[in-house]
Amino acid sequence: DKSFLYLIGALKISAALGLIIGLFYKKLIVPCALIIGVLMVGAVVMHFRVSDEIHKFIPAGLMLLCSVSIVIMNKRESKISN
Repeated sequence: DKSFLYLIGALKISAALGLIIGLFYKKLIVPCALIIGVLMVGAVVMHFRVSDEIHKFIPAGLMLLCSVSIVIMNKRESKISN
């Protein structure tokens, strides 16, 4: 359904903008990175389910890795500052 695709696209754009805003408002970073991470898990699963070639997994996999890295680094930073 096209409305579902538009919803996913809007979530991706909103979360990406949230990460940019997170440069100034730190509380947005983790929620936005988690949203992107969940969406990328879904993308990787769907690529797997439709038996895509491995090179089609790479963008979603890299974004998932980046999102997880952002969450981990932010958690470590918050532990250090406390």
